[in-house]
Amino acid sequence: MTSLIRYRDPFEMVDRFFNTAMPSLFDTSFPRLFDDVSAPRAFTPAFDVEETDEAYILRADMPGVDEKDIEVTVVGDTVVISGKREVERTQEANGYRAYERSYGTFRRSIAVPGADFDAAEATLDKGVLTVTLPKRAEAKPRKIPLKGIGSKVKGLFGKKDKAESAQAVA
Repeated sequence: MTSLIRYRDPFEMVDRFFNTAMPSLFDTSFPRLFDDVSAPRAFTPAFDVEETDEAYILRADMPGVDEKDIEVTVVGDTVVISGKREVERTQEANGYRAYERSYGTFRRSIAVPGADFDAAEATLDKGVLTVTLPKRAEAKPRKIPLKGIGSKVKGLFGKKDKAESAQAVA
């Protein structure tokens, strides 16, 4: 008796694997080739957080965001930066073939322990938000001098000979 084996297209199996078994991995990591490009994605500004000896400096790329649409607040020892970027389309009949720029609201919370929030400054210049948070005096790094047995050892071994030093240690 002869058995029939169904032919499977190897590309179909790979396609099914990536579309059913692993959709969440590739939905966020790689853009799909045939997605609806007219659907805008949520706007998420990129942030840099720098810590120096004197301050915390937060920078965020916010092209196309108006100053009036950004809010910087403090909750405890956390800075919350929120806002929105409005859609700039004026007419639907512009004939877009692809619409890849993202719009919408955003909110980002960044913990900055030891910051002096009363002396904080925020500026928006050429599409870059910069928030400078000076550190409180107690949060700044400081050197602690060592008080070890080094000075005692120096006195013991300074001008004495080895026999006297050995007796002084014992």
